[in-house]
Parts: sequence; structure tokens; C-alpha cells
Amino acid sequence: MPAPVLDDHAMVELQIAAKELEFPPYFGPHAPDDRLNNALALVQNGAVSALGGGRGYQGRGYQVKGRTKSYVLNPTCTCDDAVKRKNAYCYHVVAVKLYQHWRLRMGDRPMPELAEPSLPLDPATT
Repeated sequence: MPAPVLDDHAMVELQIAAKELEFPPYFGPHAPDDRLNNALALVQNGAVSALGGGRGYQGRGYQVKGRTKSYVLNPTCTCDDAVKRKNAYCYHVVAVKLYQHWRLRMGDRPMPELAEPSLPLDPATT
């Protein structure tokens, strides 16, 4: 099944939010790997959600569906990467920060529905 896609406005706002987070500890010398890019992919694919009625850390935290497991962050992550890092900024934590920043950019209004992309027509059936 293809990954869900965001509408154009939401995608632009998400790209701007990611660009605005291009500073340490999310990006740069303290994050030499692709944590921000991995976080962006998680948010784009709908893998980050606020728990407890959308209140985030004031509720039950955030759920992040990683590559192999899901994690609940409230406010820290328990993945192996976060536990090993001195500053605990794994890509799950960065994804939550990006999601929060994006929600603020969107005016904290309800997030746009994720829609399935249209599939190309099968040439055999046309």
C-alpha cells in the first residue's frame, strides 16, 4: 500500500517547518546524520500523532511509529538510539519537535486528512 500524502498547503507548511529546524540539536554539528530528514519522512507519512485528545505532552504524549517499533514519547524516547545519545535527540524526538512546529505553522487547526495517492492506471486494462 502506498504511503499517505498530504495536501499541497500542508506539505508546503511541513517543508517550511523542517527548514526552520535546521539548527542544533536537530540538525548540524550535533546531528551529523539524517535525523531531521528521517523525522520529516515520519511526519509526512503520518507516523507521528498526539495522544490524549491531541494535547501532546499535556495529555499522554506522542506516538511515533518508527521503522520497526512504535514509541510513546512523554517527553523522552526509550529507543536504543535515544538511550545511547548523550543529548537524547533520536529521530523520534526530532519528529515530535517537527510535528509540534508544523502544528503551530498550521495554526493548530485540525490537521488535513491524509489521502491515498491515486494509483496509475494499469496499461493492460486501458
